[in-house]
Amino acid sequence: MRLLFFRATVGLWLAFTAASLAQELPVTAGFGKILFLDPKTKQLDLVLDPKAIYLENECLKAGICTGQNAGQIMDLVYKPMNLQLANQLVPMGYCRERYNAEGLPEWVTPTNIQTEIIEQGGARAVAKVSYEFGQPGTPDGATVARSALRSTKTYTLTRGAACLIVRWKLENVGQTVFELNPWLSHVGGHLEKSLAGLANNRLLQPEGPVNLGHERWADPVTDWTARTSGPTNSEELPMVCSITDFRQVFQHLFWQRSPRFTLQTIYSRIALKPGESWQTDYVIAAMPNLGNVTYVAPELAASVDVADEPLQPGREARLTVNIAAAMELGEKCLKGRVLDANDRPVLELPERPVRLTPGKIARLDYRFTPPSNGVYRLSLALYAGPDKLPLGKIVGSQQDAITLPLVVGPPPAVVIPKWQNDGFAWARRKAREVKPWRTLVNNAVLKAGQILVPDRIFLEDTLLYEDALRPAFIRLAGGEYECLQFAIEIPAPADPMALEVGLSALRNGEGAALEKAEVREQIYLTTETPSYFLGFPIGQWPDPLFESDWEAKIPNAPIAQQNIAFIKKGHKRVYWVTVRAQPDARPGLYKGAVTLTLAGKPAGEFPVEVKVNAFVLPRRATLRCSTGMVGWHGNGASNWEILGLPAEAVKTISKNARDQYWRLILEYGWTPTMFLSGVTSWEEYKNVGRGLSVFPSGKSKGNEAWLITNNVINYAYIYAPFDEHTDQKIPEVVAWAKAWKQESKIPILDCYYGAKVEELFGFVDVWLGQSPKSPWWGKPTPPLGWGDKAVARKQAGDQFFSCNANLIWHVEFVPAECRSEFWNDFAVGVDGRYVYSTCRWTEDVYKKNWTSGNYMGCVVYPGPHGITTSIRLETLRDAVEDYDYLALLRERVRRIDNSRQMPAGPIEQAKAILEDPKLAEKVNTTITLHEMRNRLADLIEQLGL
Repeated sequence: MRLLFFRATVGLWLAFTAASLAQELPVTAGFGKILFLDPKTKQLDLVLDPKAIYLENECLKAGICTGQNAGQIMDLVYKPMNLQLANQLVPMGYCRERYNAEGLPEWVTPTNIQTEIIEQGGARAVAKVSYEFGQPGTPDGATVARSALRSTKTYTLTRGAACLIVRWKLENVGQTVFELNPWLSHVGGHLEKSLAGLANNRLLQPEGPVNLGHERWADPVTDWTARTSGPTNSEELPMVCSITDFRQVFQHLFWQRSPRFTLQTIYSRIALKPGESWQTDYVIAAMPNLGNVTYVAPELAASVDVADEPLQPGREARLTVNIAAAMELGEKCLKGRVLDANDRPVLELPERPVRLTPGKIARLDYRFTPPSNGVYRLSLALYAGPDKLPLGKIVGSQQDAITLPLVVGPPPAVVIPKWQNDGFAWARRKAREVKPWRTLVNNAVLKAGQILVPDRIFLEDTLLYEDALRPAFIRLAGGEYECLQFAIEIPAPADPMALEVGLSALRNGEGAALEKAEVREQIYLTTETPSYFLGFPIGQWPDPLFESDWEAKIPNAPIAQQNIAFIKKGHKRVYWVTVRAQPDARPGLYKGAVTLTLAGKPAGEFPVEVKVNAFVLPRRATLRCSTGMVGWHGNGASNWEILGLPAEAVKTISKNARDQYWRLILEYGWTPTMFLSGVTSWEEYKNVGRGLSVFPSGKSKGNEAWLITNNVINYAYIYAPFDEHTDQKIPEVVAWAKAWKQESKIPILDCYYGAKVEELFGFVDVWLGQSPKSPWWGKPTPPLGWGDKAVARKQAGDQFFSCNANLIWHVEFVPAECRSEFWNDFAVGVDGRYVYSTCRWTEDVYKKNWTSGNYMGCVVYPGPHGITTSIRLETLRDAVEDYDYLALLRERVRRIDNSRQMPAGPIEQAKAILEDPKLAEKVNTTITLHEMRNRLADLIEQLGL
């Protein structure tokens, strides 16, 4: 219906403007090549799409991909200025889709692509591209996939228009329900010319126009603006606007980091049953640049400049209205008025003629004397004779008049109201009934129960205790950390913040104590939007583990105040005790006690038992785990200041934060790989905790000599400077690697997501992100199922690292399931794991996330005493130690095999575990994880005798 209305409206405009057009050229559609910039030659030599659809009129030339980038506009030329607006350096064009749905990858690979040119050669051209994606399943009487969506984009370009209208339709052509947030990169950006002057990129937010920032989130607002580029009020460079129906929009995301500049629109959540569909219309418009756009519609964009800012009551001001056209509208008339905050007219504006044509900015001056402070709106309607032109009706959600805000005096908190989307609410967590693994205390004052790690207890949980009381219990090896988790309920009317927890030393029968036993409390984070808009409930998620004096240390910090409120409301507190047995700890049982005091009076006590196994973890973690430090803000003051710490404490903590972080990570079997890359730091940190297990390096003969002397050259790497590259980058990688290997013996680590691995044989030493089981690695071979080419590379000395881990992604992920990934590392046989960051903070990590994932890459936090650990970091440590258990058992089996001592029962049980290709599936719940881990410990002890 909207498209029909648009056709009629365009027809009206064309009738009014025909006389002003020197020649009515036909709008064409056809097929052609989209070329891509060769990163080596910087020439348009690479063919991105050999048979793209091209739509062209006197204003725009748009190339629409029909291959693997189906539906993306990868070639967009604004003809009045003869400038390329698409990014020809990276394949991220306009109209690129992303999906955040269970069972769908973030970026989809289109299949069953169909293209059609519907109309061309007259006053308009229309083309359509459709494709499918999803998870194929068993056909049901036809070729319908079990789980599939069809995406269709219909593109319309009309005569005299520098805007392309797109109708996007999603259809569920499978047999399962899809719940998803459609996510579209409306606007891509060129590397240099059309996005020069990034400081002038402007965005309307409810508090007023602001500069676009890196990954800024925004809610849509009335007369929402576009991305702009170039010098202020310039006609030399174009801007690209995306105009959409904001009633369907949830949020926007902006990315500004060379060479990608995108504006992404996240639509409200939809649920499509089989056979159902959803659609929206949007416009990609190009027009001359304006510095401070505060109104945008498919036909035009507008801004207002104030000659003598700021506006003041009683003082006349000259206002200059700037209008850039995206359509050839010809001679028109502007009529308008100034309205106050209650939409009452305070000034009638004189009628003004205006000529609107693509490639030019029209400017009109007005005079306005504000009567008082407040927010006013300059409202201008566009007329062709007696008829008002209904601006913005192509997408149906913009105002039909140009509305420009005028702030007089101090700006209020909200300048521009938000649009209301179609409306939905993210689900909150439903209450659960949880039975503690052991009941520890059950009296009239309080109750306590042990919960096996890494299960989490939420505010909504109801704990169901058994009658029998038992001691709290954990088990660990020499040199190992383990956590004991217990929840304490304090019924009303008692104040749960009056609880104090004490822990005695943990001693064996001879009086010897374990090295470490430290009490921390679980702290809740609050989510308002689920990570990646998936089906996680919003609300409180536990993760940081604060030292037990946090309430006294940071009483006024927002995160502390929030948690005090949560605890008082839920009458429940959750504690984690971190225990470590020194490597030479005598095996056996160690005992201690937890004492509970409420408002200064004894409230309960329970015994704690720790069993130390008769074996010791290896000095260095067997799985070589390393973490980058992307997003590190610990040495800045902001994250410590928001905790309310004194200035001197902030100074001390921020000065030592990086060292504190490194030491914590090294204690837990991980190597920090950013900034830690030279002989001096290697010498300082090589024996901290479990010590360095990787040695990231740069070009340095001194580094190389040290690595060789210390016999760790095979534990080192240089990160090839082609992060997450595809097959297209292989020639560059090879050239760089050849030069490197002529100068250095330090191995090359390459993060590569392509399939042409053979072209990199002999150049890459550590394969990051490549599974040796992938089909391009050749024929699967026993016992691990590796491709024969991967086996050959392993024999030649190559190593394979897993890339990232679910435990660093989002706070909502299930810890036990994520921990099982490391069991799969063992089953697959990889050598290490690299995660891009464990310390990705913002200036206020407790208030603002870095991306659309809640606490993505953030598993350490600013705490009362500096860097603090978390449930996820403790789980990452446990996961590395799980691998150690498996490696110890494997070594026991090998030793027995070599000595031909074959205890039939235990050795057969051990081999059944070690050779199980689906081992991870056996340990993806907390119960099965602990059962298997205890079984491993028993077998290690039995086979070690």
